[in-house]
Amino acid sequence: MSDDLRAQLEQQIHRVDWKPLAPHAKRGGLVIVDSQLDLLEVAVAVAQDHGEQVQRWMAAQQLRRATAPEIEAWRNETDERFTVLIVQPYVLAQRLEAPP
Repeated sequence: MSDDLRAQLEQQIHRVDWKPLAPHAKRGGLVIVDSQLDLLEVAVAVAQDHGEQVQRWMAAQQLRRATAPEIEAWRNETDERFTVLIVQPYVLAQRLEAPP
């Protein structure tokens, strides 16, 4: 099951700009994933309800809600700077670093 889920989720990874993420942030369903974590690994853990691991990431601020200053800063961005995966009811988003 885990390999099937991993393969299914891997096919659903997309890059987007801020606009499609804004409504999810507003409803509280957007979760920011630290760039040091593997987005796919996090998605599998969330989907399989591995609560202890998810709680550790949250306690370390590696999984968190976007802050108001971040949302404001991202509001007018049009570059695809987020890699996202939907794991209902959440949208997991990982910010890509701006090119040098």
